[in-house]
Formats: sequence, C-alpha cells, structure tokens
Amino acid sequence: MATRHLDHDTGLVYYEHQLRPQLSLAGWDKKPIERGPGRRRGRNRSLMDMAMTAVGDNLNLLSAQDLLSCPDVLAWRVWDHFHHEGRMLSFCAWKTFVGALANQRHPATNDNPFDHDAFRSYRVPIPEPKAPLAVFLDPLRSSRAAFLVRLTISHGASFAKSDMLALAGLENLCTLSILSPELDPNMCAFPRVDDRLLREWSLLPRPFPSLQALRIWGDDFATVRSLEHVLAFPRLRIYDVAGKHADWSFRKLDERYRSCWSQGRPEDPDEAIEAEVEQTSQPYASMFLGKTPNITPKLRYESCYTYLRRKHAPKAAKRPINSVSKPAAAFKGKRRLNMNINEALAQFLNP
Repeated sequence: MATRHLDHDTGLVYYEHQLRPQLSLAGWDKKPIERGPGRRRGRNRSLMDMAMTAVGDNLNLLSAQDLLSCPDVLAWRVWDHFHHEGRMLSFCAWKTFVGALANQRHPATNDNPFDHDAFRSYRVPIPEPKAPLAVFLDPLRSSRAAFLVRLTISHGASFAKSDMLALAGLENLCTLSILSPELDPNMCAFPRVDDRLLREWSLLPRPFPSLQALRIWGDDFATVRSLEHVLAFPRLRIYDVAGKHADWSFRKLDERYRSCWSQGRPEDPDEAIEAEVEQTSQPYASMFLGKTPNITPKLRYESCYTYLRRKHAPKAAKRPINSVSKPAAAFKGKRRLNMNINEALAQFLNP
C-alpha cells in the first residue's frame, strides 16, 4: 500500500510503501493444529485424556504405519479426540488418518467417517503461493489408492515453465485447472500453458495417469492443435478450454483427431465437470494456488470458449491390404523373369 507524503522543508513529494514480510511456505502441510474449545480444566483429567492431548499435539510426527501398528481401539481413540473436540487437522495429519483409517470402520458405531464429505475432502487455499511449485507438489504425492488431488492455479501464482513439467508426474492428480489472470500487470509471471508445454507433457512416460478433467483458460495459451497432445493422457475425459477465437478453428486440425471429441456448451462448466468425472469414494484434497476467479469463461471469452468431451482414441491411418510397394513389385517381376529363363534352359538341355 502506497501513502503520499510531503516534505515541508524541501517541498518534495514522495510515496511510502509498506510491504508485508514474506513468510516461508516450506512445511505448509504441517502447520500448527488449531485448538478448539477443548475440555474444561476445572476437573481432574484421566491419564488417557492427557495422553491423547500429547499425541494430538505431535500428530504431524506420526505416519499411517504408526497408527496401523497400534491397537484399533487406540487408533480410533485418537480420531475421536479430534472429531469430538472440533480440532482442525493439518494436511499431514489428514493424510495420516486417510492412510490408516480410510478402509476401516469405527468399532463402536460401525461407520467410516470418510464416507461424509466433511472428512472425505480436504481444502487447501493458498492465496499467495510465493514459493517454487515443488514446495506444494511434494506433500501431495501419493499412490492413487490413498487419495486424489484437485489442483487449481489462478491469479497470484508465479511458477517457472520448467516447474510445470512436474505436474505430469503427479499420479493422483484427477482434475487440473489453470486460469490465467485478466488484465493483470503480473501476467508475464503467470505460467503460460501453450501447445509446446502440452507436447512436452505428452512425451513424458505415463503422463497424468489419473487426470480426468483438464481446464485451461488464457489468451495465447493452448490452441486447437493441443487436442493431438492431450490424447496421450490415458484417462482424460473433459478438456475445458478458452482462448482466442483464431486459435480454435477446427479446420486446422486433422480429421483423425477431430473425430475423437464432441463439443458442448454447458450452462455451468463446474457442475458439468463434476458430473462427467468418475465419481469415487476415495478421499481427495482440493488445492487452490492463487485467488479464486470471479468471472466465467462465457463473459470473458464470449464465443472463444470450448467444452470438449472425449469419445475415443485416435484411429491409426489404414493401409490398403492389396497395395504393394513399388520396390516389392519390381522384385516380384524380376524373380518371375529369372524363373522363366531357368525353365527355358532346362527344356533346351533336356529335350
């Protein structure tokens, strides 16, 4: 924030800027756990209650294997300590419970708390992600069987293009949204996802093995030729793009790739993606790197918005069965001529 000042001795006008200190985001997944109302301190507490409090304060140091090695009664007692006292879990602690208790049922109530949306999903909003992309991706890495990830990169994010290549190796990433800012002075710092980056993704071994929905909004970003590259993502079903009208002329695309997609214009793209993406009971974490945009692609891009649904994989170019290449035909003709000469010599020598 800038404040205008006047120096009465010299008559000079100057501006004073106040900048907030930049906090390190390393270890964001292990932020201190916020305390809820907790228990009253007026009465005597049992040794078990004090032990649960100590475990809860140091839950970031535990792993899922540590909880699995404990008796089921004690592991669920730790969960009840957080659930009943209204304490907020860090992302690291949430992953610990997911790995240990997601496929089990409570011994007392016979239900699984991860069946409820409040516990099955974890929201991670980071409005000012002033750190390399690897700082945010490393805690998200997990096998697809543990939990899924929904990642959104929008206004306020600034990552190097080389860092964006690591997104393709995130095995549990199921939805990816990259929404460029509009008329922002920091637009040059926003990661530009163009055809070249999509091609680099497609050439990596096993790119985006769990990705089902890809959303890219931005001018001078992906073009219609990117449809050829995103077909390399094995589970991709929805490609939601917005950009310049000249970049999305389907006449520039090969018919083999054009036939793999069907176009649509849903009223609410978010609801359409939720309906199309395969519904699963797996826990998932939603991370928002940057500020949430408050504008829809229809208002911003008007007719330059395209919603594509994948139909099938591209068909390989067919070769006529009876066609014979010219060298092969010449070889067959020469061999037939040699056979005729040999037959004629045999008849002449053996009348």
